[in-house]
Parts: sequence; C-alpha cells; structure tokens
Amino acid sequence: MGAVENLLKQNPFDYDEELFIEAANEAIANWSDNKNYKARLERSDFEHPSKSIKDFYAAPTIDMREFKENPEKITIGDYYKELVSSGTSTGERSRVPRGKKGLERHRNYFNGIGEAMLPDLDYMAILGPSEEFLEKVQDPNVSNKGTFNYMHWGFGQPYKSEYFLDMSTGEPKPDFGGMAEELQKRDGNLGIFGLPPHLDKFMDYIKQTGLEIDLGKKGAAVTAGGWKGLEGKGNEEFRQRIADTFDIPREAHVDFYGCTESMIPAGNKYGDENPDKKRVPSQGLIYVADEDKLAKTGEIEPKGTGEGLAIILDTLTVDHPGAILTDDIVKKTGGEYGEDVRIEHLGRSSM
Repeated sequence: MGAVENLLKQNPFDYDEELFIEAANEAIANWSDNKNYKARLERSDFEHPSKSIKDFYAAPTIDMREFKENPEKITIGDYYKELVSSGTSTGERSRVPRGKKGLERHRNYFNGIGEAMLPDLDYMAILGPSEEFLEKVQDPNVSNKGTFNYMHWGFGQPYKSEYFLDMSTGEPKPDFGGMAEELQKRDGNLGIFGLPPHLDKFMDYIKQTGLEIDLGKKGAAVTAGGWKGLEGKGNEEFRQRIADTFDIPREAHVDFYGCTESMIPAGNKYGDENPDKKRVPSQGLIYVADEDKLAKTGEIEPKGTGEGLAIILDTLTVDHPGAILTDDIVKKTGGEYGEDVRIEHLGRSSM
C-alpha cells in the first residue's frame, strides 16, 4: 500500500505530517511520468525527495492557463472524462483530465469530505440539477461541469437527498415550493445546499409565504462559491439571515472553497466559529506566492503564510501534476500544515 493510499484513508481533518511528506514525495515522483513536468523538475532547484513541508514550496507548478489552453500537454495516462470549470472570471473554461482511477478517487474523496464536515445530517435538499438530468445533457460544459459533480459527490451521494433546480430549458428554475414542502415533511437533522443567490431567493420565498422550516438540532446550510450573485449582501449579512430564517446557529453554515483543477477543497466544519476561515484537508497543502513579484519578474516566490496567490499541492491527483498555481488571492494563517491552518479567500488576481 502506497503512502498516498494510506493518506487517502485518513480522515480529512486528522493530520500526520510525516505521512503527508511521504505521500507528497510519492505523488511528485508519479507526476514526472508527464514529460513536460519532468523537464520542469530537472530544470528546477527542487530537491526530491523532500524532507520537510517547506521543501515542497520549491516544487515546479502548473497554472490555470495550461488547463484552458493545452490540457493534453499536462495529462498523465488516458482520458476518461474532462471536468470543466464555470469560466466565470475570464470566460474561458478549464478542461481537467480525469482517467477512470482518478475520477473514482475524486468522487470517493468528496463523499468522505462531505461527511467529515457535516457528520450528523439525515437529509440534504439541493438547489441544483439532478444527476439523472445531467446524464441526459449532451453539452459537456453542463454535464461535466466540476461544480455539479462536486455537488453530487459531496452533498448528494453521502445522504438521502433530492434536487430542486430544473435546468431543462437551459436556465435555472428553482422549485422553492417543492423544496419547502419536502423539508416540512421530514424529521431529523436536515441540510440545504445551494449557491448563495439561490439560497437567498429561497429565504425570500419563505418570508413571503410565512412558512416555518425546522432543520433540526444539527441542521445546516451549505454553500460553495457563487458569492458574486448576492447583489451587495456581504458574507456576514447573508450568514445572519440564514441563522434568523432557519433558527440555527451561525456556525451551522458550511462553505467550501476550491477549484475544478484540484481534488482538494478548503472548507469549514460544522460548528467552526468563522466559515470564512477554512480548513485545508490533510491530503493537501496550500501555500502562497508573492503576487507583486510574480507580476514584475515572472518568478514565483512562495511563502508559508500571509497573503498571496494560492498554490495547491494536491497529493491525490494522478491525471496531471498537482502543484497548481491558482489565480485566487488568499490569506493563510495558523502555520504550515495541520489542524490550526486556515485559508481566507480574498478575491481574484487581476494579472
């Protein structure tokens, strides 16, 4: 059994630094099967195998542009499916290769991380298109959209769940009435998942109709991206509205941050004090690069904590190199790796 497989078996929020270092070394050795990444390794000052977390900051990276323009040049093994990004920031979509093994690992990992963040739920109502609907859609930009797949894997499959967003016309049409009715019929700890603007409109519906919905003692609201659609509402205002509408604590709002290009999301567990400060699962490492220096010199100057462009070292990916320079600006606190690390998303780079 390899180190990566042993790390994959570990709870996403249990940390073993020695095992992570072993798994990261194993993953990077596997990524050298891609000739382009192997050439980068050979040209770099990166020492492999590495002996500490900080050593991995020198690992050569790939960036988002490569997934948009030439994903075949960074692919390892055979394609089975491409996951595509939303393309909301640039209008260009990333195309992320997945082989059969990689796709199965990705799905199983999200099944586990969903349950680790929300361990006590009995049912999830999802403002998203059903898996059955997506299987019938011919457009891969819809059926293979990373967000939709992560929604099913992380929030639909681990629980009893139903979907309340019709996309048969190409435009999202939420069924707020059906969702409210189903939640009212159910007992136990209930969850609701959706993009923030969809959940915001669902709360408008509840207010207009005067309905009362009990999510249970450990009920939760879950979001994943889409904050730009809130029309001026801030995170805190939105979070308070969730608490007031469903009579749940503010700590019952779970929010995920991630990108289609990586298997490793960041997110808060149910009960964490501030959902904006997200944990990094033990299978990955996030560090930051100085944005100004990169813009001026083209050189990546990584650092363990502070503000900068997020770099994700994803030990789980087998379909492409997993040291990824993103265009997300984040603030990292709490050390290099482990229980205390938190990531706060600050925005997108203008580079």
